[in-house]
Amino acid sequence: MDLKRILSVVAKNRLLFFLGVAGLVLLLFTGITPEEKTAVNPLEAAESYRLSLEKDIAAACESVKGVGSVRVLLSLATTEIAVYEKNQSGDSQTLALSGGDGMLLCYRMPEIAGVSVVCTGGGSPTVKQELTSLLCKSLDIPSTAVHIAPLK
Repeated sequence: MDLKRILSVVAKNRLLFFLGVAGLVLLLFTGITPEEKTAVNPLEAAESYRLSLEKDIAAACESVKGVGSVRVLLSLATTEIAVYEKNQSGDSQTLALSGGDGMLLCYRMPEIAGVSVVCTGGGSPTVKQELTSLLCKSLDIPSTAVHIAPLK
């Protein structure tokens, strides 16, 4: 009986019913488009990352006692690395440069190869030691990858 009553209401208000269904369909499918793949240039991403780090390093070095004007040069070991997961016989994650096979998990930022700091006060052994310690700990690099020089 309930089904007959529902069908009679739908029959009486057919136009309103179909407009409601059409509205729901439009709401469901509005904005759903195939995912656009935007190509990220790994070299541009690495350059932007390097410049941002240089600015942050310069600000940190300028805050050290005995350091004045600072110029920083940072070198990166690699470009941005895409991490893909391979699903072959239970293999775990594998690292590959952009364009690898499998599902993209995330991007890893480039590793830092070394940093050079030229600053006023950079000739002082105390300042060199403070800056080297600061850079080694904050960038997770060995002291052999850090060079401090005085600004002329």
